[in-house]
Amino acid sequence: MQREGLESESAEECEKETSDEEQEAIEKETSYEEQEAIEEETSYEEQEAIEEETLDEEQEAIEEETLDEEQEAIEEETSDEEQEATEEETSDEEQEATEEETSKEEQGDDTDDLESKEDEENSSNADDDSVNSDRRRSEEEMVAVENDNGEKIFPDWFLRKLHPGHFPRFMVDLMSLQKYINNPQIEHFHFNDCNEIALPILQHIFMLLNHVKGHETNNDSFTYLTRATRISNICFQEIDIKKNPIYSFDPSQPNPLLFRSVFENGLPNLKRDALFSDIKLLPADLKLYFLAIVYWLNRSSHVDLNHLHALIICLVVLRTVDMKIPPVRNIRLFHKRFGNLIKKERLHRNKLLADGVTERGMKKEVKALSIPERMAYIPKSDCYLVQDELLQHFYIPEIFKKKYDAYSSVVLHAFAEFQSVVFQLHTLNALLDFPYLAPKMGQLYCGLKSRQDFLELYYRMDSVFEAYLGPDGMLGAVAGSGSEPDDIPKVNSKVWVLGKQYNALQELDLIRRDIRSRLWCTYRRGFVPLGEPQLTTDKGWGCMLRCGQMVLAQALIDLHLGRDWFWSTECRDSTYLKIVNRFEDSRKSYFSIHQIALMGDSEDKKVGQWFGPNTVSQVLKKLVRYDDWCSLVIHVAMDNVIVIDDIIALCLEKPQNEESWKPLLLMIPLRLGLSDINPIYIPALKKCFELVGNCGMIGGRPNQALYFVGYIDDEVLYLDPHTTQRSGTVGQKTSADEIDFDETFHQKYAGRINFAQMDPSLALCFLCKSRVAFDILLDKLKTEVLSASPQPLFEIMQKPSSEWKSTVADFENVNHTPRELRRACCDDLLDSDEDFEFIS
Repeated sequence: MQREGLESESAEECEKETSDEEQEAIEKETSYEEQEAIEEETSYEEQEAIEEETLDEEQEAIEEETLDEEQEAIEEETSDEEQEATEEETSDEEQEATEEETSKEEQGDDTDDLESKEDEENSSNADDDSVNSDRRRSEEEMVAVENDNGEKIFPDWFLRKLHPGHFPRFMVDLMSLQKYINNPQIEHFHFNDCNEIALPILQHIFMLLNHVKGHETNNDSFTYLTRATRISNICFQEIDIKKNPIYSFDPSQPNPLLFRSVFENGLPNLKRDALFSDIKLLPADLKLYFLAIVYWLNRSSHVDLNHLHALIICLVVLRTVDMKIPPVRNIRLFHKRFGNLIKKERLHRNKLLADGVTERGMKKEVKALSIPERMAYIPKSDCYLVQDELLQHFYIPEIFKKKYDAYSSVVLHAFAEFQSVVFQLHTLNALLDFPYLAPKMGQLYCGLKSRQDFLELYYRMDSVFEAYLGPDGMLGAVAGSGSEPDDIPKVNSKVWVLGKQYNALQELDLIRRDIRSRLWCTYRRGFVPLGEPQLTTDKGWGCMLRCGQMVLAQALIDLHLGRDWFWSTECRDSTYLKIVNRFEDSRKSYFSIHQIALMGDSEDKKVGQWFGPNTVSQVLKKLVRYDDWCSLVIHVAMDNVIVIDDIIALCLEKPQNEESWKPLLLMIPLRLGLSDINPIYIPALKKCFELVGNCGMIGGRPNQALYFVGYIDDEVLYLDPHTTQRSGTVGQKTSADEIDFDETFHQKYAGRINFAQMDPSLALCFLCKSRVAFDILLDKLKTEVLSASPQPLFEIMQKPSSEWKSTVADFENVNHTPRELRRACCDDLLDSDEDFEFIS
């Protein structure tokens, strides 16, 4: 027993020793790992510090060497001059002393003087020869700028601007030969020459060259070398100049207003006074660049918001991020060099969030600056984090470095047009003695990166740029966010908003109150994960879904609260709260983004895909069946035809009792053109906004869904869903957070675009609360809307055509799937969803 006890004790001691050894080994390994991690992080930091110190030392050494060389050169010149002066004085003294010596010595001195005179004469002759050769060269240069009659080809003012390199080479041809040869660029040959967009600027330059004050010429045209559409061969055009400049052109004191003149013509939708007033808010090196962007956006037919976003993100990276941290474009190399720093910074910020710190501090003097001026004070840590997020989306793939035809020539063409605009505006700026600071394009634009940014943004519309596009962002400053909003023009015109008429001058406050009372549904972030992709935001894909929410919300407000109801921040109406709760982003809400996106799967639209007006109409039609309180039915008029019997069968529960009418939201999907809206339909669209019961239109402009609510003159008013806001709940508006969240559903000001800029795919929406209202709507549609255009927007029929067997009764059956319905319908007559998708 004793032996067994000893053995057990020894075993315990062995186990204890083993555990101690293992513990020590683990601690040792852990310490080694921690030490290696610390050393690795320290090495990166030390390496960066060493690199910075080395650069500083090299710079100081170079400056010291330069100063030493300059000092030595000065000392050498000074010593040479002093030595020559000393030698001259000494020779004079020696000569006076030797005059009293023997005649033999005097004769020898005379001989030496004769030899020195000969040397001086030879040297002076050599100097004369060099002067004469320089003079001959200058005369030859003068001959080069003179014609056969001895007249100067280029005036002195032109040479003073040309010699410092302010003008590009084409200015010489334009001035002397009246010819312009286009710079070749990679472009899409099916489009017009990419330089054509900047031709008005070139015409303006030529006009100024030939209308110099006191030296006007008779040159009224120049030869323009370009290419024909769809042809790569060159052709020549004669470009006429038929007018004189508005302001006289004095090269010694150019009028800066001559620069503004190129924005006067051909840009009908541009508000020039506001543009040139607000452009002053930008930093000096960005003014000319953004003027080029504005000109490009207003004249090119091949650009959209994706192109603009690509330029902005390129500017942010080149002008801000690259100025703070090393410009590394390779993802693996970036993470290898700065991965540890980024990891530490993320841990630090996560800790701050856990402690309840949601906003980072900012110095008062920095906060007082405008957004563009704050960019210079962005810390390096922010730049590392931003670059880490951007590189994973916007790096240049290796395939584009090896296979250049992988790029889209259409995308290349749009940016080639932009480069041409920048080139010509820079030339005009130089001709007028730089009223705007010449931008450093290397810090603003990279053609290859901008094109790659576009390809990524083509599928991610509003993913990174809200800080620059919002009212407080960089472009917000250009738009004049601090001034009076430009939502309704100050003209004495009628304004129609969802069937109500206003006067733009006299009832501006009422118009804005009406706009703000509409439910504004926008992108949201941070909601419950949606679908198989587990999406927590609908940025970039949910804009049409949000427009569908807005039109349905307007129908419910009109139905349950009336068209004369207006919203206020103090509103706690129970009916209003029921309506707004139905559009919150949760699975329980009847018309949430979750319900619409998941129901879209039955229309062959996966979660995260864009919807067209027809698709969202069909989805809403199904969803309203599940909400008894809304008391609404939706009919989608297919094939551009309103079939009266089908609607009556849907809305009348008891055919003999018209009081059993279910309120109807009539949605009419249309396509009014191939890629652009046909202008013959615009008068009819205006009439739709004037009808009682109008609930707006679901539509937009290419690649951007909008909810249209009215019009003024030739511009349509809209609410834009492309603003990302937080998710939350309005509840019963009992807490401050719920009150604040309710305000996110209301927009103060409407946007507006020209009717011609609308995408041809849209859906008209009307609410009929009763059978009488439906009959009145039909009469108005026949007498006012369909007759307003040479070609009617749609048809109205009592019964479906005999060639098309209506399946509306089956379509109303929720148990049927779209595929079953397509099999039941005539495939050749039923429009597909794709007919109503936006054209990219």
